[in-house]
Amino acid sequence: MTYHQVQLPFSNLRNPLGIDVDRERNTYVTDQGSHNVIKLSATGEQTVVPLQGLSMPCGVKVTDESSIYVADQGNDRVVVLDPDGNQTTLGFDGLNHPSGVDVAADGTVYVTDSNNSRVLALPPGGDQVELPFTFDEFA
Repeated sequence: MTYHQVQLPFSNLRNPLGIDVDRERNTYVTDQGSHNVIKLSATGEQTVVPLQGLSMPCGVKVTDESSIYVADQGNDRVVVLDPDGNQTTLGFDGLNHPSGVDVAADGTVYVTDSNNSRVLALPPGGDQVELPFTFDEFA
């Protein structure tokens, strides 16, 4: 497989950080400088995703159902915008600068909690679980 670099036509990004692409080939970028998530459609139209109150958004994940999950680092939370435009803060407890977010096929949301040096999982209708990552930093 051969890859060719292409610069996407985003404009006025001030500190792009996280990125995801949905199944329609729309590209979503978190821009910490503007405190927004920016969507670039497959046809090149740029819009701001209507998420409210973001501060230093970091990771972004768009599900096949078109829900948009954002690790909102400055507010120590994970938010989701559903396809109907409803924004919800997920029930993670004690986040400190969440940076990455992903969603499994079963709906479990995973987040990297940077300043707490941990990874958490939040299953649908369940309680958060800390994943048991361990390593020998001097190995």
